[in-house]
Amino acid sequence: MRTGILTFFDTKDNYGQILQCYAMINYLQSKGLNPCIIKYHNNSDSETSLKLKVLKFLNPKVLFRKIKSFSKIKKNVEIIDRGFDKFRSIYFPFYEKEYFSYDELKRNPPQVDMIVVGSDQVWNVFDPEGNANIKTLNAYMLGFVPDSVKKVAIAPSFGRDKIKKKEYKKIEKLLKRFDLVTVREQAGLNICHKCNIFSAKWVIDPTLYFNADFYIKKFSISKTFEEPFLLLYYVDNGGGFDIKDIYKFAATKGLKVKYVTANLAKDNFNKIYPSIENWLSDVANAEYVITNSFHCCIFSIIFGKRFGVIQIKGINSCMNSRIESLFKITHIDKRIVYNDDFSCLDLPTEKYVINAENNFDTYLNDILKKKSN
Repeated sequence: MRTGILTFFDTKDNYGQILQCYAMINYLQSKGLNPCIIKYHNNSDSETSLKLKVLKFLNPKVLFRKIKSFSKIKKNVEIIDRGFDKFRSIYFPFYEKEYFSYDELKRNPPQVDMIVVGSDQVWNVFDPEGNANIKTLNAYMLGFVPDSVKKVAIAPSFGRDKIKKKEYKKIEKLLKRFDLVTVREQAGLNICHKCNIFSAKWVIDPTLYFNADFYIKKFSISKTFEEPFLLLYYVDNGGGFDIKDIYKFAATKGLKVKYVTANLAKDNFNKIYPSIENWLSDVANAEYVITNSFHCCIFSIIFGKRFGVIQIKGINSCMNSRIESLFKITHIDKRIVYNDDFSCLDLPTEKYVINAENNFDTYLNDILKKKSN
């Protein structure tokens, strides 16, 4: 069965995005399916109205962030190549047509037997106030897919714990066309229930479908004999956390710091820019891992690491529910680091546990057995 995957795939620096794609592809292949990633570029559909752009630009806080962001980009004109394009060329099967808007998807939808949407924050199509972007909402909730094609959501995330009340009916109409709806966070399950989608399930991210041995074998990860280190993976260092404190903590443990960033994060500390394979090796070999990344948390759990989470502050603080949900679904104790408290890093490592009702595999066979209408 040819199966299209609609998800984020084209990052230059987000390791989690690439690895969730990789895991999804491998999972579907293990079930005898023939997956391909649908290359939908949402840039033009994601553009906001001129009125909203002007209102946002006149907001002093937004203006300040824009100026800081512009200065960062000016200093990082040349994006460092981490080998993501090479990784995609080796491991990602793509659908033959490329799409640059929802209208293109609707005019000429992919010719597949089933379309899977997820995982990652593909359902985070809302502005900071919780209003939906109609085109990306319809794209990632498969409004373009004919009734004859199976529609399945595998652990997509809303990236938030609430949306505007007026958006519920729009989502309900789209999700009622799905053969199965699962979501990555408990907060997403609550949103589905408010949309009258009571059959929705809360499931793990696809990267958790495979254990440490799978990734070790696939990427030839071995024990390194380098100087012991702490891995810091910080997706965006604009969250108000003082990086100096991490270096001070590492010094008390006699560790060097390997510092990896994404999203053009900028500060005065030295950084490294590993390939996907080397990043996984660093997670597996670190004495400690500190991160604000959802997927870095997952791989810390998979590899049984002592790790801590930096909480997101400000306008994106609603995204912290992703981590809270991850701890709950894996039955792992919360591990939050603060500028003056790193005690969670020395908590005993724990083996994660996934209940059957939180594993998408529990529901897949029933979907595959259903005959298309």
